[in-house]
Amino acid sequence: MIGQIVDYIRRFFHWWGNELLACLPGFLRRLFRRKKSTLIVEFYDRQAILRRLRAGDSAEAGSEGATETLGRIPLDDSLSVEEARQLLGECLRGSRINSQNIIFRLPRAQVLRRTLDLPAAALENLREVLSFEMDRHTPFKAEEVFFDHRILGGRDDRLSVELVMVPKNSAETVIRAGSALGMAPSRVGVVGEAPAAFRLYPNLSSNKRPRLASALTALLAIAMVGLLSAAFYLPLEQKKERLDVLREELKVAQNKAKKAEAVRQEVDQRLASGAFLVERKQSRAPVSSVLAEITELLPDHTWVLQFGWRDDRLVLSGYSGKATDLIGLLERSDLLDKVRFNSPVTADPRVGLDRFNLTATVQDNQGS
Repeated sequence: MIGQIVDYIRRFFHWWGNELLACLPGFLRRLFRRKKSTLIVEFYDRQAILRRLRAGDSAEAGSEGATETLGRIPLDDSLSVEEARQLLGECLRGSRINSQNIIFRLPRAQVLRRTLDLPAAALENLREVLSFEMDRHTPFKAEEVFFDHRILGGRDDRLSVELVMVPKNSAETVIRAGSALGMAPSRVGVVGEAPAAFRLYPNLSSNKRPRLASALTALLAIAMVGLLSAAFYLPLEQKKERLDVLREELKVAQNKAKKAEAVRQEVDQRLASGAFLVERKQSRAPVSSVLAEITELLPDHTWVLQFGWRDDRLVLSGYSGKATDLIGLLERSDLLDKVRFNSPVTADPRVGLDRFNLTATVQDNQGS
């Protein structure tokens, strides 16, 4: 936040100074205006390429055709740090480089790009929205990368945004390599992109500035913070209240979603239970079929006094003129299996018939 305010203040005074210079005669303007060039350093695996963007060229320039190549510095062990610094000095000799405007650029292969389709309402807090959405659209979390964005366009209530990011360790490796050569960047960009296109490194140039300028900048920053706090306070409070309302609405929606999920699970369970019962009923032979089968197989001298059926177990008891033949008769049925006497057959002198108790297994339809 403070870094952005300082950057705004610097830009304001730069604009203000240019406006004042425009009011002076030409010979005085040339006296006060000191033109210095921008240094662009492109870092690759084994070398750094130095390019100069002359003062007065468009800040949106920066392609190889619009810059002048000053030299190359090996980044391997072929040169010591002192030799690399000496080579850097030779490359920059006579170039009038602005030490406050040094741009480091990373190869495209080290930079990840994503084009996101966001609601137009996200424009108000776009950087915060991109930070929150980072791990949904990229393999990284927001704290693991330096990132910047560019608005590609919009239609209706949607916004198309290009997100550009680089892992912090890659950018910090470049920063350390530049620091070893005595250079500190004002921004970190991408090879092939205009210098003003992306700012992937959040800090401003760490080059030492004059103490008086630094003190004035700090005082102006403090004053600006005080003035802007009052202007920002009310909108921030309104946003906070709106955020609280949205959070409450989100809680209500989450509770409704949980209740709906519980109802859905209950419906699924009941449907599953109903399907099981239907399937079980369809798999068993009807009682009428079993009764008809037994009635047809039993001889006329046999009477059934008890008929019981539980699960797949059938129990028959009664009287028969010849009970020992019943097992063979009942086993002819495709519906019955494992027919056996449950107790010994006894003769009942009162009726002159055999008393029997039989059990059998009723087969499912699939097994019939």
